[in-house]
Amino acid sequence: MAEFIRASPSPAKHPGTQNATPAVTPAISFRNVSKRYPGGYEALTSISFDIAPGELVFISGHSGAGKSTLLKLVPAIERASAGAVLIN
Repeated sequence: MAEFIRASPSPAKHPGTQNATPAVTPAISFRNVSKRYPGGYEALTSISFDIAPGELVFISGHSGAGKSTLLKLVPAIERASAGAVLIN
């Protein structure tokens, strides 16, 4: 299974706020996304995550973990078999 590693700076805290983090609309959102290829090979199974605008994310995993498939779903080079891929 592919791993996601977030490497984003922490949001700036303004004086007088109680750790308030404003709601941010994700730039990329995966909701229970699965991808099954002909022949029954399931590259991704129920993947869910959000990536905020400006957030830096690394994807790592062994050969066949689904990294390339996941990246092909973002620009719609591939289509998900189930779930939703939302691009802001």
